[in-house]
Amino acid sequence: MQSILEKKIHMTYLKYTSLFCAIFLGSVFAEAKVSITSYSASWCPTCSLEFDFFNKLLKEHPNDVSVNGVIVDRDQKEGEAYIAKHNPNYPITYDTHADLPKLPIIKVTKNDGTTETFDAFNDSVKASIEGLIQSNTSSSKKEEGKNG
Repeated sequence: MQSILEKKIHMTYLKYTSLFCAIFLGSVFAEAKVSITSYSASWCPTCSLEFDFFNKLLKEHPNDVSVNGVIVDRDQKEGEAYIAKHNPNYPITYDTHADLPKLPIIKVTKNDGTTETFDAFNDSVKASIEGLIQSNTSSSKKEEGKNG
């Protein structure tokens, strides 16, 4: 059982880790119209299904989508082996201290700043993500037409 001091230290660590990730991811996603962050782990059975889907999205929408994976395995070596097996075509970071209640977690942020969060990965989630990309791309083209 953690002492109060240990809990405070852990929460401070998470706060600054999250801040660092937000700054890092913000720079990675600066050019993308839709930014996707996926939190997954080697022990999550549905998480491994995401890789092919996100690789396909990046291929189909190279200028409209950016994906970043965050692997939350407690043992980074297990996470690295997991990544080597699935070969994502997007940046991966590791957070061995994350305490997420459920995986996968997928956050989709459109260029207007709105965010959708999904806590599953299935055909319905895929369709929702593809719909967000399409609606965001359509609204961006309308804005370009007004300004051009």
